[in-house]
Amino acid sequence: MAYIAQMEDRLSDRTKREYTSRMREISKKIRVGADDTLKPAMVLARLREMVEYNEIAASTFRLYKSAIMYWIAQQAQALIASGDDTLDYGRAFAELKEINHDKLRSEARTSAKKLKVFPAECKDALSKFAKERGHLAPNAGRASAFADANLLVGLRPIEWFDACLASYIQRHEDGTFVRDAHGKPIFEYMLVVENAKATHGRGNGKRRELILKGITSAELKTLVHFWKIVMDFRERHPKDIEPKKLTNLFYRPMNNMIRRALTASGFAARDIPSVYSTRHQVVSDFKASGIKKREIAAFFGHSSDETHREHYGYKRSGNRGVTFHASPESVAQVSRSSTIRPTQVLSREMSTEIESWVQERDSRRI
Repeated sequence: MAYIAQMEDRLSDRTKREYTSRMREISKKIRVGADDTLKPAMVLARLREMVEYNEIAASTFRLYKSAIMYWIAQQAQALIASGDDTLDYGRAFAELKEINHDKLRSEARTSAKKLKVFPAECKDALSKFAKERGHLAPNAGRASAFADANLLVGLRPIEWFDACLASYIQRHEDGTFVRDAHGKPIFEYMLVVENAKATHGRGNGKRRELILKGITSAELKTLVHFWKIVMDFRERHPKDIEPKKLTNLFYRPMNNMIRRALTASGFAARDIPSVYSTRHQVVSDFKASGIKKREIAAFFGHSSDETHREHYGYKRSGNRGVTFHASPESVAQVSRSSTIRPTQVLSREMSTEIESWVQERDSRRI
């Protein structure tokens, strides 16, 4: 009853549609006569059978379990409204929570099927393809800009829509500002990222701060260039669009273009990375640079310092040294949420200031 009471508030419309679709899949696997109705016992029996014969992966089981819970709650609501007995559904709800799925295979993770490297030769081939095709392949330019930017910071692709640049003022241990020879506070550019997996303890807080220590003018231009592409795309779509839909609209054509460009460049299908492979590559770069596990977890938004070891790229695949690092506040929140927010974020005006700063540094050949 408690689950039913909170169901409407805790589930989005998209989630409800997903659960309904999964229940249709399950019901197709159950032999129900023309005059019979689907019963909770039938559904649970089929789920237990799938577990016993290892027909599904652990991730699929969790999705099916949630879908069945939703279906049971829906059916119970209808029975309550008509004054009928809900005992069978209550019993099924309790039994469902006790089904053990520990022996199911777990390889069907989202990152398992993705190539966990984005080699420099792939990046160069994509850039060359984009320059040669120009306006004939507009998504190639966008994909190349993404690769250049994300191979610096390794964000989850969806996180770019809520990322912003800010200033990080360096401080001494006593909290006072670190100042240069002229008495001015020393700052670093910082990328503030809203964690895409901050729910259910999967991320290290709602946001993380990436200190862009030692960033060059060319690298800063690369980040700002792609940030503008992201913001322009977002402004062309409704503000209330679902984040996942917006992400698919933005990145799916880019993934297709990466495959097209690298296939045309002679790469075998098994050697073609995806947009997410850029994140794996940066994790590999951090590992190869000898960064501590906790600091890697903070930089990439993981709640555990073992996540990158189990599911991400390998140390041997690293191909560059890194100087960027997570802020001390982000490192401290690997196991707890933070409420710190940046006070100065990237706006159109700040973007212009950055371009001026880049031009000044270039003129001094720094």
